[in-house]
Amino acid sequence: MITKIDWLSVTLPIGDGEEIAAHRMVENIATTVYDFSPVVFAGIFGDYKYEKRKGRAPYSTGYSRSDAGCYIFCHPVLPHFLIELTGQGCSSLSRNCDPLEFLRAVQPRLTRIDVASDMLCDTNPLEFAALRDQGRFKSHSEFVSETGTTAYVGSRTSNRYARVYRYNPPHERAHLLRAEHVLKAQDAKSTALAILDTGLPAVTVALGSAFGWSHAVWTPQDVKAAEIAVWRPERHAGKTLFWLNSAVAPALIRLAKETGFDVQAWLAEEVLTKITPDGNL
Repeated sequence: MITKIDWLSVTLPIGDGEEIAAHRMVENIATTVYDFSPVVFAGIFGDYKYEKRKGRAPYSTGYSRSDAGCYIFCHPVLPHFLIELTGQGCSSLSRNCDPLEFLRAVQPRLTRIDVASDMLCDTNPLEFAALRDQGRFKSHSEFVSETGTTAYVGSRTSNRYARVYRYNPPHERAHLLRAEHVLKAQDAKSTALAILDTGLPAVTVALGSAFGWSHAVWTPQDVKAAEIAVWRPERHAGKTLFWLNSAVAPALIRLAKETGFDVQAWLAEEVLTKITPDGNL
């Protein structure tokens, strides 16, 4: 089981509520972040570029980083702005700064932190969520779509809830079951402080206990705080698999039904014999 911090939201003060000219907003934000912490500045800005995008209430303007790892939202008359680090942004923090020092700096200003645990298994999210201590979080919901299945435990409007999900093939992470713990407001600050004090594996154990996870695939005693890349297939492989499933497989099925084409013989001759000499995988 591999666990990592997968989201960070930080709110920082800027000015005292007086209107800030739009063309000065980015400059003011960058200066504010640097004054707050050079470590945070390096993690947020580094050598990345930002592009303007739509805002999100109550912020009128947004900026997205070139690697989709960070978003900044602001408003010319609000005395604060919001920084959101996505999973990509959290994973790439070490490129420009010490991730733990970054977390230590933003901990007092955190408004959200997500702790995600990935399990290499075939378990359905609904099955995983059902095998929990029902007395911990009575509120729950389910969402099933063409792309995957998600079980929510706890209210999404509360300061702590979990989503357990997995993608359907051919998504590159379809082989993983993820339990994502979302902590907001004071719970976010407390969780970050606990990570700094006791480490991510210990916090994962505590979160699992809080949500009552009891499925056999939940093994916090074996948790490793590591980059998810060790279990992530090469991205092009996912695209190739999608092409095989969506184009090649239907074509072979159609040939077999319409012309009697021997798919097994063709696979043995054109594929298996080129993988191993004896035609076996």
